[in-house]
Amino acid sequence: MVYQHLAACLASNQPIYGLQSHTLNNSLPEYDSIDKMAVEYAKDIRQHQPNGLKLKKLIKAGYFDTEGYIYICDRIKDMICCASENIYPAEIENILYEHPAVAEVAVIGVPDADFGETIKAIVVLKAGMHATALDIIQFVRGKLADFKLPRSVEFAESLPRTPSGKLQKAKLRKKYWQGYQRKVN
Repeated sequence: MVYQHLAACLASNQPIYGLQSHTLNNSLPEYDSIDKMAVEYAKDIRQHQPNGLKLKKLIKAGYFDTEGYIYICDRIKDMICCASENIYPAEIENILYEHPAVAEVAVIGVPDADFGETIKAIVVLKAGMHATALDIIQFVRGKLADFKLPRSVEFAESLPRTPSGKLQKAKLRKKYWQGYQRKVN
């Protein structure tokens, strides 16, 4: 019931009671400029007390438009830094989910000596479907800027998830970052 209410508010662009957001440096936002923002919300909106709301904070990358609407790009911790460009995996994943053979996908940053990180797509194919790494990369070409194209594609049987179904990107990144002192992101 609560989630249906939230979805209805989001779909109709109505403000959501108990939701607060601000840029982390508490400055006025630059419109259409991506910045770190904190989104704070009540863990259980049904228990919202106007005089004592306990908030949970998420750090996201997002921006405000000129009308004051908030657009969330991705989580800051998932951002890929490639050749001084900030790349948000969710944008690439959304395109890859349109591929007819893709069942699941995760985009992560992997170490690169020249660029800091490069983009890797980890793809689970639908049963009975076939695609090559080149097929996956070519599918994205023309839909996003070239610097946002995956440089490599790995195929997997499944992606690691928590018991509640949340994708565990940290587990996916771990094998690529072993032996590195500093993680770019």
